[in-house]
Amino acid sequence: MFDHEKKMFREQKPDKSRKNSIDVPIKELIELINQKKDCYTTSSCSGRIMILQKPDEGKKHETEWVYVTHDRANVKEANEALFNRKGDVWFKQEPIILHICCRDIESAQQIVDIAKFVGLKKSGIMNARKRILVEIVGPDLMETIIIKDGNMLLNFESFSILINEANKRMDKNEKKICAFEKEMKKIS
Repeated sequence: MFDHEKKMFREQKPDKSRKNSIDVPIKELIELINQKKDCYTTSSCSGRIMILQKPDEGKKHETEWVYVTHDRANVKEANEALFNRKGDVWFKQEPIILHICCRDIESAQQIVDIAKFVGLKKSGIMNARKRILVEIVGPDLMETIIIKDGNMLLNFESFSILINEANKRMDKNEKKICAFEKEMKKIS
């Protein structure tokens, strides 16, 4: 059953995200996991820094992605993305999130143990009806409003500090991804 589901899932379109591709910082990790006999990935994000224009009613599908990067953010580019913004605009830095389907509870627990060992503390086994699913989540997350009703809440210096802090968190996130990949190479 598991082998059939893995084969069917892997034959589908490899990525269903907005950008239609696996994030470069975790591409090798995804390939490594999918080569393992007891697991495969179902969704992933390497971590990102975003600026989002949210609609008044909060309808997620109407959210505009003003600026997004899966690497370090550029202060100048991020600031330029804010030009002439009305309404509410949010700044967000997210860590890695990875969903891995596992053959059995033992293989799932092994992956969770590795994740927690390398500092991906918010990882765990999720109930996924007929599947055993591991969710790997990094601990570093930031989210704050930066424009309210068209009024910028930060000056350029404060905005630069916010970007700098997000970039530091992305650096930590990258180190955890590398450590996780190194440890995953040790299991069959």
